[in-house]
Amino acid sequence: MKMTDLQITEKEDHYVVLKEDQYFRLGISEGKVLTELKEGRSLEAISEQYGVPIEEIERFIHSLEELGVLGEKKVEKKNWLYYRIKVFNPDNQFQWVVDHLLKNKLFNRLFLLILGAICLGGIVEWGLHSQMILTNISYDITVKNILILYTGTILTVFCHELGHGLVCKYHGGKVKEIGFLFICGSPALFCDVSGVREFNEKRKTLATLLAGVMVQFIITALSVMVSIRMGGANALLNTFICWNLIMMLSNLLPVTKLDGYWILSTLLNIPNLYDKSIKLALGKKKDVLFNKYEESKAGLIKFYGIMNLVIMSVMIISMILGISKIKLESNNVFSTGLTIFQGILGFAMIFYLLRMIVKVRREN
Repeated sequence: MKMTDLQITEKEDHYVVLKEDQYFRLGISEGKVLTELKEGRSLEAISEQYGVPIEEIERFIHSLEELGVLGEKKVEKKNWLYYRIKVFNPDNQFQWVVDHLLKNKLFNRLFLLILGAICLGGIVEWGLHSQMILTNISYDITVKNILILYTGTILTVFCHELGHGLVCKYHGGKVKEIGFLFICGSPALFCDVSGVREFNEKRKTLATLLAGVMVQFIITALSVMVSIRMGGANALLNTFICWNLIMMLSNLLPVTKLDGYWILSTLLNIPNLYDKSIKLALGKKKDVLFNKYEESKAGLIKFYGIMNLVIMSVMIISMILGISKIKLESNNVFSTGLTIFQGILGFAMIFYLLRMIVKVRREN
């Protein structure tokens, strides 16, 4: 049984197992047994030490093989409503930035001072002149304006993801992927910072998760100051500012697997919160929660799952109803195409929801 590729890390109340680029969470007893197996101890010796029948240890090994912890790596099933495409591995580049810049005390302090001044300046300017920005937003939906805003959004989100990666690397985590993410067909970018699972301090994990929004806030604050210097006359820049504020808010809402969700999962100390909450909300009772702590939070987890199902249902209804707004006589091809696309996504989400319900019912 090959276990040389396993990296096992003991935490306060669990073990983290890293196999290639996949992380697994085990209980204390399971982690100890797996550590013993990796060190080459026989089943008989482990059985005698922990007072566990050999048959139970064999069942445990079989369950690890089914999960992909042992044996062949399990290929993750593709979710077309949450589809990721890896572009490149940025770990070496992040390490260079950390070693040559962020670990330099003088640069670090000067850099933080500048960023702090930008944030403070943006907050003050927004407080004094927000009405100027909000009343001069562009409603002229042209191809040119859409391309400009879309390009600005992509660049901002890219910086957002770089923020996650740099802070993760600064605290010693691994950053193995940057790529494209499609959430319900909407394109975005992602930076894989699953290396935070190796952190022993929750503050490092939270700092990494909040870093993206902070970078976006800095960009928005800088944009606010530029807009005010221009007398608030640039409607497209004002639109970009408001759009960034909306993106930051939606990113922090814990209803999809964006930053807000991972922050909530970390604060509650409940991994796979979304999947567990959906299963509980759909009626699954056995083999959902990890330990007694999670069992004590069962009501909260179930409520979170119900909330997600309600939001998903509202999205489905709004997307499908959007089809009724199509006017075939309209010459606005872009608007018509977008509406049809929303309707298709609505039906795709229905299929996804029904599949989850069927899966939970079968497992029961």
